[in-house]
Amino acid sequence: MTSYLMRTPQPHADESPRSYLTRLSETNGYESPQTVIDLLRESGEYKVTSGWDYTQLRSVLGPQVVLPPQFGYRALGKYVREAGQLMGSPVQTRHLGLDKARVCPSCLRALGYVPAAWDLKAYLACPIHGCMMLKYCHACGTRIKHARPGCSMCSCGADLRDAPLIAAPPALAGFCEILHVLATKDHGCLLQAPRLGMPVENLLAMDLDVFARVAVTMANVFQAMAEWRPTARPYTELVEALPDVADTLTSWPTKFEVLCRKWHEHPSKKSRDDGFQMRFSWLFVRLHKNFKSRSRQTSFMLEAACAYATRRWNTRPLMIKNKHIDYLRLPEPRYGSARTAARLLGVDDITAARWAAKGRIPAMRCGKQAGRNWCVDLDAIRRMKFSRHERFSQRDAARFLGLSVNTLRALLASAVIPNEYFVIGRGGAIAREDLETFKQSLLRGCSELRQGIETMPLSEAFSRKSSVYQAEILKGIVSGEVSAYGENIRDICAICVERPRKPIFKQQQEQKPVTHLKQHQVMKKYGLWQNEAKAILRKLGCCELEGGGMESVEIAKIERFLARNILVRRIAAQHGVLSLQLIRALRRRRPNALLSIAPNVGMEVISARLIPRKHLSYARGLARRLAIQLELVRSRPAG
Repeated sequence: MTSYLMRTPQPHADESPRSYLTRLSETNGYESPQTVIDLLRESGEYKVTSGWDYTQLRSVLGPQVVLPPQFGYRALGKYVREAGQLMGSPVQTRHLGLDKARVCPSCLRALGYVPAAWDLKAYLACPIHGCMMLKYCHACGTRIKHARPGCSMCSCGADLRDAPLIAAPPALAGFCEILHVLATKDHGCLLQAPRLGMPVENLLAMDLDVFARVAVTMANVFQAMAEWRPTARPYTELVEALPDVADTLTSWPTKFEVLCRKWHEHPSKKSRDDGFQMRFSWLFVRLHKNFKSRSRQTSFMLEAACAYATRRWNTRPLMIKNKHIDYLRLPEPRYGSARTAARLLGVDDITAARWAAKGRIPAMRCGKQAGRNWCVDLDAIRRMKFSRHERFSQRDAARFLGLSVNTLRALLASAVIPNEYFVIGRGGAIAREDLETFKQSLLRGCSELRQGIETMPLSEAFSRKSSVYQAEILKGIVSGEVSAYGENIRDICAICVERPRKPIFKQQQEQKPVTHLKQHQVMKKYGLWQNEAKAILRKLGCCELEGGGMESVEIAKIERFLARNILVRRIAAQHGVLSLQLIRALRRRRPNALLSIAPNVGMEVISARLIPRKHLSYARGLARRLAIQLELVRSRPAG
């Protein structure tokens, strides 16, 4: 190769190789760094990429100028797209900005050259001066690039050192401090990161490439929550979310758990009832499994996410299948499966699932087969008090209190009898401790009989009265609204009440909360059939009550459910077709559409099956064709 006489400044150990070409071109009076490259390659122009071999500069620099070791961005023995490096630290080339540049005016004025750490696209703030890196020229407003007349000069001729400084957010400055230390191994700039509560030790234990990939993946999570996109995002959009990533790393792990909660509640394209590990695949796969031998560098993030999940993940029982994180110390999970609840209760798995279905233990339906899978509140089971006596059936409990069975059922429905003790046995069993507590509360509500007060026993007050009215009298004695008299009595039947001139207790309807609706209210408010409302309540996790009907449901929950789905009956009503006809046509012509639509709730609620948005146009077209066929049948003459 031909040698050329050039002024050759000595490159600095931490100088950007791409910027060194600009400084070399400026020293020799060339218009652009491309001229230096053209001198090295005699046949035409050549674009400088991350894979360009900077050792070719030795032919023009001469023996007096020594290039620093590993000068450039190319990893030895690797192709360009496989790996790159920056100052000896391996890093993917997509994290390097070798066309567009960022500069700090104060550092440029003090150093006179561009450090190599500025070549990182995530280097948005200067950790030395706490200011934002300059991306656009303050004079012409164009994007600053590496190919410019000088290190401190824009293409328009303006001096970049005179640009005004903009203060950087403290979290972003601390984030760039970690990035600066990983790139330069200089710990002298660590000020904001420890002060803001960042996990400095864990972050500094990462490689530069691992830290950059962690930042980009978390930025992708923020962008996905703002707007879902099926394709990969450009790096420029990910850089916009890096301030949010920096703020998430502060006050560790509190704000990281806030991110986990937002991702937990954010609706994804996948099913909402998928497992924790599948829902957080960006953490378990992209930030742990894909790192292979370096996976332990992100274990502290898995530990924080799993600590959040063990207390708050209520979508499905928590199942973590990863042998590489078995060493993590996690608290006991709050929610678990019916099998785990069976071990705590000392019963078999089928019994625990049956109790969950009947509402005897606190549980929610979960999974794709919601009728079989349950998510049980294990903390509530651990706090349960178990009865030491044999179970009392409703008949035995009524005999123990001296009441009728119907009156006892009314008391149970109004929650006057406490339910603090759990009884191992069939549903409807009542603990003797709860009955004794209710009995003592009644007897404590009795006072001594005073002269001038005409009384009558409870048996006379109950005579020819409904069980609900009898339960209201007993409830009034407990609360003090009804005056009861008795002295040293041990039986409820010995209680006397004042003989009234008007009814003792006027039954009042309980004020229903405006936040919840029952099944008939859901049918009336949203115009649903009984089977449709019943199927929707089941899908939302409501259980059937012993006296009939379904549990109440939150208004916000059912409105979100109806907003996400479209009922078959509405399409059928629009085209004048019976919903059952449309359902049968869908099952016959598009069975796969119905397999992904609704839970297996039986034939009685077949009209409440739901259609995904991707099958909506097909269902409308099918309803239209059915309507045409019905018109032809009706218009056909008889005989």
